[in-house]
Amino acid sequence: MRNLVLRSLLLALLTIPFVAAREPHPRRALKKALLLFVGFNLFYMLALRFLYPILS
Repeated sequence: MRNLVLRSLLLALLTIPFVAAREPHPRRALKKALLLFVGFNLFYMLALRFLYPILS
């Protein structure tokens, strides 16, 4: 299970900048990256709070 947690973090840290880099305007790309990162962290926090105890 720890391996899955690590892989999901690495996947998000690599994917979010690639998604934001496709934006032609740098300021919008930064806002997009920050929004995606905050959204991922919120989802990840909820998943660790509720799903991780069930799967363990």
